[in-house]
Amino acid sequence: PHVDLQRYLGTWYVIANIPYWLEKGKVATADVYSMRDDGKMGNVFQFRRGNFQAPQKEWKGYAWVVDNTGNAEWRAVIGHPSRDLFWILSRTRQLDPAIYQGILQRAAVQGYDVSRVALVPQPESTAP
Repeated sequence: PHVDLQRYLGTWYVIANIPYWLEKGKVATADVYSMRDDGKMGNVFQFRRGNFQAPQKEWKGYAWVVDNTGNAEWRAVIGHPSRDLFWILSRTRQLDPAIYQGILQRAAVQGYDVSRVALVPQPESTAP
């Protein structure tokens, strides 16, 4: 019912997703969230194309919280109400396999086709 936006800020590594055309072929992906002066959430999507040695690139976007939702519902520049978009994010580049499997099980119960979920390659290091 309520999301503490301050705890959400910072870097979240993309562990897995249902790939779509913008994310295909990208590795070492991460979303970096910040609060903007206008009250919206800033989002920088960081990635490398094809391999870990490729130069890091980034795309910038933003989202905003829907009024009277306790910060639990956001409106983003790109979104879709279907179950075609899905991301698993973590504060570290690696996620415990048991936690990952638990997330997939909960997602399946919520109607996601987890057979479409793909791991996003991340370097072994936890450093960005």
